[in-house]
Amino acid sequence: MTSDTPTLTFHGVAITVDGGSPADTEPLIGCATDWGFACGKEALEFYGQPRRSDLRLLVQEMEALPTGPAVAFVEPPASTRPLVLVQSDRGVFYERHHRGWVSSWIDFQYAAAHLAFVGIEQRRAAEVVHVAHPTHSPWPRNTSKVMPEAVGHARAAGLLPSLREVVVHPCGGRVTESQVGREVSELEDEDTAFRPIEVEALALDAATGLADVVASRLERVRAVPVA
Repeated sequence: MTSDTPTLTFHGVAITVDGGSPADTEPLIGCATDWGFACGKEALEFYGQPRRSDLRLLVQEMEALPTGPAVAFVEPPASTRPLVLVQSDRGVFYERHHRGWVSSWIDFQYAAAHLAFVGIEQRRAAEVVHVAHPTHSPWPRNTSKVMPEAVGHARAAGLLPSLREVVVHPCGGRVTESQVGREVSELEDEDTAFRPIEVEALALDAATGLADVVASRLERVRAVPVA
């Protein structure tokens, strides 16, 4: 259900920060992991029935992948709500190319966000999408900014016609309304540009018949000079 008091709008999409429980019928984006204190692990525990053991194998294989970014789309009845699981920043591919937990690998998170939101549109045409931190640690620097950037580019390209609201879950106050508002304002000033991301299906042995998994090349166009 759409929030009654959206705090700001970016490319026609309301972005709210809400620490409450997401509606069980609306897609939830989170980190693909089954260990530690990540919200992605909690999502598997809360919504991963009746096939939680299969989902644990899925996220373990995603962490072991030498390629990425990868995003898994898990639908009922494999789970009790639509889950979109982003390849962990503690996985083989991420740590091979980017070290450090304070600041996110922006190109990775941008491509993953694009895959997640466009994939949700293609599968469910959802009006409201919930986002827990797509990383193992709660909202490393730049992560909350790159998500609306990817959404804005996809909206401008006509790839997200159904999306009306993105609900960001702050995970203990690690993201605030004022922070998201400042980041959206920066994105409007920076005027970064979009170009299509190439997507391919990726088969995982443990996930046969369970989920569609897609991987993309890293493509992100930074601000371009105005002629």
